[in-house]
This record gives sequence, structure tokens and C-alpha cells, in this order.
Amino acid sequence: MRPTLVAVVAILCQAFTPPRPGWADDSRSPPRISSSALRAGTIVGHSSFAGTEYLALGGVLALGWRQQRLSGELEYDYLTLQSGGSSSVILGEGHRIAANARLDVIRIGRRWVGARSQILLWTELGAGQQWTTWRAPEIERVRAEEAKVLTRRMDTLATRPSRTDTSVGFGWLLDHHSSQATGFPARIGWLVGWRITRSAGIADVEPQAMCVTDGCRPPAGHRSADRGLLIHSSMIVTW
Repeated sequence: MRPTLVAVVAILCQAFTPPRPGWADDSRSPPRISSSALRAGTIVGHSSFAGTEYLALGGVLALGWRQQRLSGELEYDYLTLQSGGSSSVILGEGHRIAANARLDVIRIGRRWVGARSQILLWTELGAGQQWTTWRAPEIERVRAEEAKVLTRRMDTLATRPSRTDTSVGFGWLLDHHSSQATGFPARIGWLVGWRITRSAGIADVEPQAMCVTDGCRPPAGHRSADRGLLIHSSMIVTW
């Protein structure tokens, strides 16, 4: 009699318990996802060339895939490179193609952000190739001393039109699921990230003399690594 009663209770519970949608996500049961993704947005920050820091502004476009907690993508960046200080002028432009691998470290599920949404805290590694072109500074917009320095810097940068870089980053993604499992797009989100880049230094081919108390001597060429800090904000669509 007792086994029969247990079986009846189990059947009733199963009959009156609504099925849990397979596409909904929370922190306890992450979805099994293997899908394509498109990301587009803006990028802003600082990047250094031959030891001089430039303001970088531009856009980003990336195509890749997402599978559970891992994402991979091929990214294209377009950046304008501007001088800093009070006389900010565009001195060049850059193109960058990179491969990125991103890992969702922490997931904050629907209990906190809604039935169809989640927040992903991620970290990434990447490697890329940069191509830069430089233009002569607009002399009439800067002081004579600044123009001389900028002109010399353009000559230095012209010796290295391309370079490789490595990057590490972190950020968050607000990810929203479609109301239907077969909807298009399946997911749409807002991604914000911080990226630190590192590239080999560019030797200064025309060093300026340095005058100190014991006389003047030419400085060694700049060969230390160039670094940058970029902030990117993108919309990402998954299908």
C-alpha cells in the first residue's frame, strides 16, 4: 500500500508542476549554447606610440561564436589618433584586426535581473595586428615648439606602419533572452569592457639632445613597451 501511495503522489506532483523552460537561465543551471554572435559599438581610450600617448576614438565590429561560458571572435577596430593637451588635433588613424577569447567567470541569474535576463562578468585574452597612418600636424593650430616635436614624432612613427599587440580585458555583459526559444535574435545584450594592450616599443630614429648640468648628450632611442587602455561599449546579438 505504501509504495502505491508514493507513486500516486509523484504522478500528481508531476502533473501539476509547470515545465521549466529550457532556454531560461539562472546562476544554478547555465544554458547549453552554441551559436553565432555579432558585436558592434564604440571604443575610446589612450594608446601610446614610441612612448607618446595619444587619445584614441573609433568603432569596433566583431563576429564570432558563443558556447556556454566561452566565446571567441574576430574583431576589427577603426581608431583616430589625436594629440593630447589643449591643442588636440588628429594626427593619424589606425586599423586593427584581432582574435579574442572571452570567458564568463560569474553569472548573475534571473533571481536578480529578471526572468529572461542575466549579467555576465567576463575576462578575455587577445592578440592583434595594427596598421597606422600618420599625417603632418596642422601647424597653424599649435605652437611652434609643439609643431616641431609633432613633426619629428611623425617621422619616427612612419618607420613602423604596423605592429602586433597582446591584450587582456574584463567587463560585464547584460544579456537578454528572446521570449521564444526559436526567436531571432535568440539573445541581445549590452557589453562594456576595459582592455589593456601591450606592444613592442618603437625606436626613436631622431633623438633630441638632452642638456644637463654636465653638458649635452643624445638620449638613447625609446625601446620600452607601448601600452594602452581602451574602453569599449557594444551591442551584441546572438542567433
